[in-house]
Amino acid sequence: MARNRNVVGKPDPNNLKGWGGYSELGWVADRQQYKIEAPKVADGEVHDEKAFGKFADLAHDARLAPWQAKAVYDGMHAHENAQLKSLRDAGAVANRELDNKLRTNWGDKYDERVTVAKRAFAFFKPDSVTGAQMDQAMGSPAMVELFERIGAAMGEDKLVGQAGGSFGAKTPAQARSERIALENDKEWFAVFNNPRHPQNAAFVKQRADLMEIEARK
Repeated sequence: MARNRNVVGKPDPNNLKGWGGYSELGWVADRQQYKIEAPKVADGEVHDEKAFGKFADLAHDARLAPWQAKAVYDGMHAHENAQLKSLRDAGAVANRELDNKLRTNWGDKYDERVTVAKRAFAFFKPDSVTGAQMDQAMGSPAMVELFERIGAAMGEDKLVGQAGGSFGAKTPAQARSERIALENDKEWFAVFNNPRHPQNAAFVKQRADLMEIEARK
C-alpha cells in the first residue's frame, strides 16, 4: 500500500528524460541552481575548470543528481592525476638514468659539453623564450644531449656570438637589438647578475659576445 501521497510514477522507457523522479534524487531543472562540488586538488594535481564546467552542463542534461555527478567526476579526476603522476615519475627516472649516462660518457668534459648544448639552444631559441624557460628546457638530459650534438655539429664558429660570415652570424644592429631585449628580460637579467647561478657565466658571455658584434663596423 502506498502511504506517501507524493508517489513517483514509473519512468516511461520511451521518454526517460521526462520522468518526474529525478528531482527526488536531487536533480534540479534550473541549470543555474544545479551545482556540483569541484574536487579537492592536492599539490601537483591538475584540474581543468573549463572542462569541469562542460561536464556540469552534460551532467545536468543527463539528469544526474549532483551527488552522482560528483562521484563520477571525482573518480575521473583521481584517475587522470594518477596517470599524470605515473608519467612524471617515469620521466624523472628516465631523466636521472640519462643524466647519469651522460656524466659517465662525458666524464670530466661534462660541464664543457653542457655549455656547448646551452649555447646551441640559445642560438635557436625564439625571442619569446625567457631565461627561466631556457633553464627548464635545458634541465632535461635528453634536451642537453640533443643540443650538445647540434652544437658539436655546428662548430664553435657557428654558435651564438661567434664572428665571421658563418651560418647565422648577426649584424651589429641585430646584436644590439638582442642585447637590449635580454637586458629588459627580468628573469634573464636576474641570472646575469647572480654569479652563483649555473647559467651566469653563459649569460655573461652571451652579452659580451653581442657587444663585440655591436662594435664591428
